[in-house]
Amino acid sequence: MDVLRKNASVALPVILTRLKQKQEEWSRCRSDFNKVWAEIYAKNYHKSLDHRSFYFKQQDTKNLSTRGMHL
Repeated sequence: MDVLRKNASVALPVILTRLKQKQEEWSRCRSDFNKVWAEIYAKNYHKSLDHRSFYFKQQDTKNLSTRGMHL
């Protein structure tokens, strides 16, 4: 930070170059992860449609128990 304050004309081009490199790196990482995330979304899509089965099974078990049959 001191170099930036004392000699901004030298420090700013270096900082700008490094920021551009980081932006390119993050863009590549994001595109790589988008491919991975798309696969995960595709695998989990059909499972996400069945979000009520747990509660249905739980309620069905309660209803079919001997205690549930008597009430």
